[in-house]
Amino acid sequence: MKGMKIMKKILLMVLLLAVTVNAFSQRRRSYRRSYARSSQWYIMPKGGFNIATVTNWGGDVRLGLAVGGELGCRVSDVITLSGSLIYSQQGTNTWFYSRDYRTDIHLDYLNLPFMVHFNVAPGLELKVGLQPGILVNDAVTLRTDGYSYDEDFHRSMKRLHWDDGYIESVDLSMPFAISYQYRQLVFDARYNLGLNNVTTRSWWRNGHNSVFQFTVGYKFDL
Repeated sequence: MKGMKIMKKILLMVLLLAVTVNAFSQRRRSYRRSYARSSQWYIMPKGGFNIATVTNWGGDVRLGLAVGGELGCRVSDVITLSGSLIYSQQGTNTWFYSRDYRTDIHLDYLNLPFMVHFNVAPGLELKVGLQPGILVNDAVTLRTDGYSYDEDFHRSMKRLHWDDGYIESVDLSMPFAISYQYRQLVFDARYNLGLNNVTTRSWWRNGHNSVFQFTVGYKFDL
């Protein structure tokens, strides 16, 4: 009798183990089929705002818009690649040497960030990449001697008799980002570290774009 009880227990354990293994196997196959059916490509319109300045110019930040879209492709469970087109309002508000000269420098770019996304937890990604930017607007409001002038950077510097400087037509930055996805919404916070000088042919202080950018996007699978 004792042997029969032991045999029954062993058979029950084997049966439970077989059911558990079968259930786990079906779940794994179901997950793989679901993963295979889910789209690898997505498109995401997004918008938000910038807190921007230019390093070494000692100025205040400029608050601006950041609006655009992103196209991405998941290449593995962990890595996604993306490219974006973003209209980005950057620049700074600063005083030059004395409070007699105030300049509101508005530099607007079409930025093209190419990013690598690392999935570190459900919905949570860390991102890094490279971002060329094309200057589309160079507007400076110069206030001096009780007058206000709306010109580009070059004309403003000439008016102050300082130098023959221009704003570079191409900017290069390295973006670092963290994002969280809730359903179809993606909340993204990033810092764009400028790699090249904002100005050229200028004897004045070299400065790089420095931009904190916060956006919300809506993700559509393709």
